[in-house]
Amino acid sequence: MDKINAITIVINGMATTYQIGQGKSGGTKVIASIERVPGYEDGSGTYFPGTFLAKDKDGNKLVEISDTIPYVITYV
Repeated sequence: MDKINAITIVINGMATTYQIGQGKSGGTKVIASIERVPGYEDGSGTYFPGTFLAKDKDGNKLVEISDTIPYVITYV
């Protein structure tokens, strides 16, 4: 799987980009990785959407983005 460099989301007509090496709102925590967690369907047929997780260098989750909203991915 290709490595994700950035993800841009669009909410209420405004675009926000989360990029590796850039700080999260206010520049306090630098994003070290962006990972894709795929969605799944349980035994009853209920679908749970996937997410994108932006994490810091220690693996702490900074941002969780649902894949039910419009997004554009930039790969390394």
